Amino acid sequence: MSTLRRRNSFANYVGVFILVNCSSALVPGNAATPPLRSRTIQAGSDDKQETFDLLRIGNSRRSDGFWTERLIMKSSKGALIYKTTIAFKSKDQAKKELNKLSEQASKIIRHTDEMDDKGKVVGRRVLAQFDKKEDDDLQFRLFYTKDEVYYQIDSDSLDAISALERYIVNTSK
Repeated sequence: MSTLRRRNSFANYVGVFILVNCSSALVPGNAATPPLRSRTIQAGSDDKQETFDLLRIGNSRRSDGFWTERLIMKSSKGALIYKTTIAFKSKDQAKKELNKLSEQASKIIRHTDEMDDKGKVVGRRVLAQFDKKEDDDLQFRLFYTKDEVYYQIDSDSLDAISALERYIVNTSK
């Protein structure tokens, strides 16, 4: 029997309810995540509207022991988008991850401070371009920190990343 589950970390940032066939599918470390059906989210104004369908959600443990949440979405324009979230134990660990990726970028498109509701700086946001590799078409990355949490959005489409970022920013207010 299907159960309706709402993933708080996902719903807060992307705003989708997920219908899963197995209630244990979202437990960290569970390798068998069934295919998902989701409600489509819309980003942008009516004249430049882009939608995103959730294809997969999963969790894994990194070699350093931290859990990651990975979402795979497809835009209405056909681009695949990968969203990764890592909850570190400290702000310094999240900042270290952001700095490591910043150094690997071939071009920084923009970088800004990440602010909370009161205007306090709680992290950093970077949009960067990376050299294409034979086995990886993901050329653009938006990565940012909010306190000890690190977020990363990868795609071969800068437009898809920008549309999803606008949606996330607008729904988190």
